[in-house]
Amino acid sequence: AVYGEASFPRMLEMAKVESASFLIITIPDLTATLNIIKYAQEIHPGIIIIARARHVEEQYTLMEAGAKFVCCDDE
Repeated sequence: AVYGEASFPRMLEMAKVESASFLIITIPDLTATLNIIKYAQEIHPGIIIIARARHVEEQYTLMEAGAKFVCCDDE
């Protein structure tokens, strides 16, 4: 297991994101989630990302950034 701040590219590399099929992001921070999506796609452009949104408005932002599926706390 790898523990650390996933919004830092080095942590995603240590977690071997380049060979992962999926990345699930459950943190409630929109900015950090957007950074994680950006870095994960740079490392592995084909990765399927599932993310958490706190509000419906954030759902669309995350999907536009590259999340394939978004679970929303408001729903």
